[in-house]
Amino acid sequence: MKTNFIKNVLLFICLLELISCVRLDTVSLKEKEESNIPFEVGNVSIKLLESFGDGALIDWWQSSNTTMIIEDYRTTMRIQSKGMGPGFDCFGRVNYKPIDLAATPIIKVRARAVGDQAPKFRVCPSDGVLASGGKDNIVPLDNEKFYDLYYDFSGKVFQFYPKKAQVNKSAIVGITYFIAPGAAPFFGEIYIDDIVALPLDSLKDEYGMYTPIGTIDNFRRPSLWWKNSEKIELEKEDGIQPLVASVKEVGMNNEQMGRSFKAIDFYEYPKLLIKAKIESKEAIELDIFLTDKNGNRTLVEKISIQPGEDFKDYLVDYTNKLDSANKDGTLVLGDEITEMIIGFGKGKSNTGKIYFKEIRALKTIN
Repeated sequence: MKTNFIKNVLLFICLLELISCVRLDTVSLKEKEESNIPFEVGNVSIKLLESFGDGALIDWWQSSNTTMIIEDYRTTMRIQSKGMGPGFDCFGRVNYKPIDLAATPIIKVRARAVGDQAPKFRVCPSDGVLASGGKDNIVPLDNEKFYDLYYDFSGKVFQFYPKKAQVNKSAIVGITYFIAPGAAPFFGEIYIDDIVALPLDSLKDEYGMYTPIGTIDNFRRPSLWWKNSEKIELEKEDGIQPLVASVKEVGMNNEQMGRSFKAIDFYEYPKLLIKAKIESKEAIELDIFLTDKNGNRTLVEKISIQPGEDFKDYLVDYTNKLDSANKDGTLVLGDEITEMIIGFGKGKSNTGKIYFKEIRALKTIN
């Protein structure tokens, strides 16, 4: 019965999204002329889907004229939100030359936001029917700097209404965008510089891994972190990274810090990257734990942060290691990891400053 209830709730949410966007073709910003937006740039594997600044928004539509104003602003698209969110108001572009998301499955949106809170921004590709199984990212608040938001469509893409069906990723002809879908009203502006479709391999890092959607923290909101001891001081002012943790004689009494996050599938993204540095006379040992949605915790993984001026990458491999530390042997739900906990070299006294710049879950590319 509980499963049916959850399915009904999900279906209801999808219905709300679709109902809100029934006017896809009736509220148009510009009548279609001849699209002058370049589709291919550089080579065939990189598609520039949108580049703004020519004064025209050809083939763009919006579902409401009261909760948003969309305009070409200097060299960007500006979306002025007047309470978008709870009503699943949306906007988008139609009449693309078919986009092959099978070949270029990463959609990168370069954007920034100004407003009362950093809003969620959802991307839903369409082969003619809205793909209600879109991807979400948070648009950072910034008056000047743009940030690259990556949306991974390398897996299957589905529509859920009027019936569940797989979207043809090789024939995407439109993209729908939601601001703060189903959340509290967002009052502010989002600026979009460009939108690009990228191949999966173009996002390999120095480890040969693909990383965009595995971000656990980029430390623009360090206030999300908690601690369990006064021996740990966190500089938690929201803004620019890094997060600074000042610790004094920690490790003897189970001192810890941590944060919760949206569930990440560690079967798909099994390697944890921590970019950090320390100010200390000697190395500081960190005990790393992951926790699933039911509170089951992995066995400890240890890393030793060495003193130095430069940030270094520390890698923890959870491949075939998602075992619970519980005495009853309960397995951790590796596809539902929702929290990370950092301890400090149990049994050893650690003192110094730790700077955390980024924490990501990585996906190996075969």
